[in-house]
Amino acid sequence: MGSQTAIFNFSIAGKTIVGNLVTDASGEIAHVVTIGAAEAGELTTRTSATAGVIEVTAAASAITGAKADIFWTGGLRYNVDVDDVTEDDVTFSGGSGDDLPDAETDVTICEPVVLDTDFDGSKVQIIAAQNSLRGHLLFKDSNGDNAFAAELLAASPKFYVVDTLADNPIDGDGIDELRVSNASGTAASAFTIGIGYDSDT
Repeated sequence: MGSQTAIFNFSIAGKTIVGNLVTDASGEIAHVVTIGAAEAGELTTRTSATAGVIEVTAAASAITGAKADIFWTGGLRYNVDVDDVTEDDVTFSGGSGDDLPDAETDVTICEPVVLDTDFDGSKVQIIAAQNSLRGHLLFKDSNGDNAFAAELLAASPKFYVVDTLADNPIDGDGIDELRVSNASGTAASAFTIGIGYDSDT
């Protein structure tokens, strides 16, 4: 049986503690991708807490029928439906996350990059993910449902290690794809994820 090792470095009260955690993760999945900049704009119409219209600063590249993530200072709404695109207006509805902010709030909207990655979440031993800029990560299961979602702060890793750091957020889920977005309206971001799982069971 193989293994994967998670290395942690803590600096507390001027003291440094380094530790290695070895798990029974004989299989591994890794992705390193660039997420293009989001479209910057303004929420010109707030139809409800989950629907509205964004006027982007350049001609909209969003695709009608696609999914998108919307970011603003202090909040985000993900997996929303792009209902219509007319020149620089993007009409949207649905999704999950925070209620929309007030009209005239500056926002960004990003169509996530989809990573086709199939694995059994119950076998996961280690998950580590990081985006160089603020963004969002969504695990979708084989039924198309949201299995797990996490906001990614700039250069701040999210991680899980079996029986050590947090519960397995996708235990019992058959994962079909990952969707990753970028909140920045001016720059592309670099996203990295590593998943270690027990392939011997």
